[in-house]
Amino acid sequence: GICNYVDDASLNQIVDNIKTRLTAIGEEKGVRFNILYDNCNADASLLTQIISNFQADQADLLVAVATPVAIAMQAATEESGTPVVFAAVSDPVSAELVASLDAPGGNLTGTSDMNPIKEQIDLLMKIAPNAKTIGCIYTSSEVNSEIQFKAMKEYAESKGLKVEAAT
Repeated sequence: GICNYVDDASLNQIVDNIKTRLTAIGEEKGVRFNILYDNCNADASLLTQIISNFQADQADLLVAVATPVAIAMQAATEESGTPVVFAAVSDPVSAELVASLDAPGGNLTGTSDMNPIKEQIDLLMKIAPNAKTIGCIYTSSEVNSEIQFKAMKEYAESKGLKVEAAT
């Protein structure tokens, strides 16, 4: 069961790639995967319903695309232990999805899409060496966005840049 958080080009690409890879693995191994897919469109009550439907259909594996979906799937699978693989989660440790990136523990694992913040700021400073202030737009209602903003602000300020933020 694959659940996408919203209809978004980058998130949709993750879903498409998972489906494509499962199809290829199925052909290699001579098996067929029954892939259940849904999109909750950022609706928490719909997300809960989708996960319940996956569980009622006895999905062997759940795939969460984005942090809110991963958090909901984690809560829904605590008793059953159904494996959950997440994608598009920037900081799974801070989101309390896994114990660590090296040893996730529990029934969740996945990939992080954390931005290379230091490298981005360093590149900015090479491109615009006289820059004094930078702007950052982030989503204050999403843990991952706040974590990335905080890390960016700390690093930028350590390099002598002033950071103007907007949410």
